[in-house]
Amino acid sequence: MSYQRAVHAEGEIGMARAAKEAGIPLTLSMMSSCPVEAVAAVGATLWQQLYWLRDRGPVTEMIRRAEEAGCAALVLTVDLPRIGRRLRGRRFCPEPAHQRGAGPRRGSHGPVKEDR
Repeated sequence: MSYQRAVHAEGEIGMARAAKEAGIPLTLSMMSSCPVEAVAAVGATLWQQLYWLRDRGPVTEMIRRAEEAGCAALVLTVDLPRIGRRLRGRRFCPEPAHQRGAGPRRGSHGPVKEDR
């Protein structure tokens, strides 16, 4: 699940703590609101999810960063890396995450590189 900071200030870092405590791996979204390096620092078993983008630059960069961060696996997703129109989600989180500072900046088409 991406943009976890839309529902909690710790975002994926909090989820990594919970996964570590439960002894299960966490699959980190390529569109995570926290950088892979910060999530990996928690010490949980981390798998990195990737979208196969036409522009291979962000994919190659994410693979490099995931490897350096110690991710145990890559999970390839072949559907679209775009936020769909999820009406149920709008009831609980009516303001898009990117407008509150979570997730990649508007117009960004790659993974988050720094914690904000």
